[in-house]
Amino acid sequence: MHKPFLVIIVLLFFLGLKPVFSGCPGTDSSWQGLDFQSRIKFLLDNCNQIDSNCFYSVLQSLLEQKGRKSHQDSVTLFVKKWTEQHKTVTSLLFLGYRSDLIYSRKPVWALIVSDWEKDNQTLYSEIDNLVKRGLHASADTLYSIFDAEGKLDSQDWLKWAKIKGLVGDYSKIATLYCKAIQKEPMLSVFAFHQLGRELKDSDSGTAEKVLEQFSKCCTESPGSDTLSIYSWLADIYAELGFYRQELGVLNLMSASGAAIAARALETARKRYSLHKYKEAIEAARMSYRSTDRFSIQSTAATICYQSFMKVGQIDSAAGWLKRMELTSDKNRIEAITFYQNCGDFPNAALLIDSLSVSVPRDSLIIRQFILQGDIQKAFAYFNRPELKIHKDQKSASLWKARMLLFSGKFEDLTAFLDTLEVAPFWECAGELILYQYWIGQFGYSSEALAAWSSIEYNLYCGSFHKISQALNHNRTGNQLRGLLVLYTGKALINRGHYKEALMLLESDTLKEESPEFLYYKAEALYYCGDAVSARSVLNRIILEYPADLYSDKARVFINEHGLGN
Repeated sequence: MHKPFLVIIVLLFFLGLKPVFSGCPGTDSSWQGLDFQSRIKFLLDNCNQIDSNCFYSVLQSLLEQKGRKSHQDSVTLFVKKWTEQHKTVTSLLFLGYRSDLIYSRKPVWALIVSDWEKDNQTLYSEIDNLVKRGLHASADTLYSIFDAEGKLDSQDWLKWAKIKGLVGDYSKIATLYCKAIQKEPMLSVFAFHQLGRELKDSDSGTAEKVLEQFSKCCTESPGSDTLSIYSWLADIYAELGFYRQELGVLNLMSASGAAIAARALETARKRYSLHKYKEAIEAARMSYRSTDRFSIQSTAATICYQSFMKVGQIDSAAGWLKRMELTSDKNRIEAITFYQNCGDFPNAALLIDSLSVSVPRDSLIIRQFILQGDIQKAFAYFNRPELKIHKDQKSASLWKARMLLFSGKFEDLTAFLDTLEVAPFWECAGELILYQYWIGQFGYSSEALAAWSSIEYNLYCGSFHKISQALNHNRTGNQLRGLLVLYTGKALINRGHYKEALMLLESDTLKEESPEFLYYKAEALYYCGDAVSARSVLNRIILEYPADLYSDKARVFINEHGLGN
């Protein structure tokens, strides 16, 4: 310490005068030479001249000096006097909160917080002000301060959670919502709704993590309404597309004794409509096991049956078929079609006999004759005038065209199609128009017509392995053969039989290299699991046929399936 400065201080003291305050003492070199008590006395005497920034700097320096309890009391006295004479602004509150020295000295920190509350608007008004100015991070800090002081309630936590979402800090959101509904269960519905909206605006990884934390917090807290929580979790998981987690929650609900059969059945229906067949099966099984109500069990069994059919597990589908309710014509028709596809014609015939006289019954009888390879019997049955099918022009037209084609009566088929007026709204319009097109393409080649007839029949019967044989034993010219191979390959791809399609399109005897042919070959390669070869073929289309329609389709396929890298 400089001696002249001390002399002046002492002289002024004896003369009863106060030293003139200039600047912030913490920045004055002479300040460093003062002992602790001299500093405190000086600060107390000049309290009204110390601004917020200076106060923070001086307080930090005082707290850095670890002394006796009397020292701590003196610092507290200085803070008390300063807060009585000054307004604690929000920025000073934040500085103190972020300072370990100040925040850890509870008496000092309590005076600062108390003064902020006295000198400022209410907490809610200040936060609203910060939010309006776009200072969401500051609002978040203010909430943190008063939460630590135990001064927030459930509604405050919900408001704070919203701020957390705005600043992108999802680490505490789950805890805030959990605390809010634990303290005030009546706010659950509002909390669930708000949290759901927050998660829909976040990325999937964040949403999944928050929901996991929220579920753990809520269900582990004593007295939780777990059923309501599980129910909401199942709903939000479904909305966000987390199907595995949704089923996991339904399992938990079932284990807790909740009646979930109807809820699981609803989930199964939704998953089926989204073509998520494996998840549909799991949910439908859960529904079936969770009740003894016949109506629910039958519907669940139907979804299981249809889903197993979609994924190609015929044996499993057969097991669920036996559990379906077969008193309605709709379910019986489903079962008949299944038995026919499996070649179980006796069981199909028994169920056909139980159907009421109708167009579907006539169609199923004709179908059974065709699948059994007896098209003449199908014709004989169709020609009976009393049949209901003759009152339905579109169904009658479709079956007649099919039977003429499958039996190789091409002249009769041509004459029939020439006089047939196909209504665009008929469900079978596409098939009938396609027949008209191919008759026009192959009408001058008996070999091509015979090959086409065989292909259509084997596609209809599901005998895909016979298609290559039909083409190999046929003497159709290369151009028409190329048309048949491409048409059949597309038909197999549309039916999900990618391996058979690829084998046909890669046939050694076929030299067709059109952009369209290459595109469908690439599709078959991709769905057979060879993405590298598929990308190579698609890139070849883009490079060699840049102006072709299938060049654009190739680009779209590459983008949609992530084959760009």
